[in-house]
Parts: sequence; structure tokens; C-alpha cells
Amino acid sequence: MSTRLSAINLFPPLDNPELTIQRRSRSDPTLLNNSEMAAEGNNDLPVPDLRTMEEFCQPSLNGRGGPIASIAIQTTNFGLKNDMIQQMAKIFLGKYFPPSMVTKLRNVITNFRQRPDESLFEAWERYKLSIDRCPKHNMLPVTQIDTFYNGLTLRHRDTINVAAGGTFMKR
Repeated sequence: MSTRLSAINLFPPLDNPELTIQRRSRSDPTLLNNSEMAAEGNNDLPVPDLRTMEEFCQPSLNGRGGPIASIAIQTTNFGLKNDMIQQMAKIFLGKYFPPSMVTKLRNVITNFRQRPDESLFEAWERYKLSIDRCPKHNMLPVTQIDTFYNGLTLRHRDTINVAAGGTFMKR
């Protein structure tokens, strides 16, 4: 199968293209094109505009008010305010962690107890998960460790004390 249609002429030639295609001038008809410029009948070539781009870009007064002025933009509108991140965190936590939910999650943390069939590792992972679930628990790391240690079974507290080389909570 051939993709070229050389034998078939899809568009026959126009008999009179000037009449078929009428051009419309998009410019002001009162202005002269460069090719139509004439120097008052003495057949001189038209003089090119010698102004530079810098001169074209200069503001002009031409009776239309003042020059183009740049708008003064306050830089304070584009930066982060000092406490913007804290405000966003407060709004987020207030929406997704209401006080009743925070109280419930905080109680889970402070009332932690190791289950009888739970290993030390499993208890630690469960405790970390309960802390991670409550971003506004406001507990110091020392308090978190104390709560975890006191929630362990006696057997696992003894294991930690031996590993610490003495009483863990006195270190």
C-alpha cells in the first residue's frame, strides 16, 4: 500500500488565484509600508529608523499621563511570617486531633502496661506506636521512659536493670 498519492491531485490548480484569495490588510491603510515609502518624489531610498531598542523602551509622555511606573510590592507579602508554621500546625492539630481524642490517646500512654504474653520488644513497639499516634502528648522523654519502665513486668524490668549494670531508673 502506498502512502503517497502522486497520481491524484486533491486540489486542482486555481484558474485565477488573485480573485480566489483576497488578502486583507491588517495594518492601518493610512500608513505606508517600507517598500512603498518614497522620499517626496526624488526617488531616494527610505531612511531607516535609527533609534535603538533602548530609546524605544524609554517611557514616553506623549500626552497620555506619566511614564510607566513599576508597582511597589511589599516584600512582606511573599515571605513566611515568623510563626506561620506554628499557626499551620496548630490549625492542623486542632482539626484532626480534637481535645477529647488527645485526652484518650494520652491516657493510653500514661496507663501503659505490658501484657503477660508480650516480649520486651513487642511492648516497646506498642508503646512507641501509642506515642506516635498522639503528636500533642506533651510528655518529656524522661517521663516517657519512666512510664514505659514502670509499665513493664517485673521480669523485664530486671532484664533492663542487668543490662544497665544497676538500677535503670537511677542512671
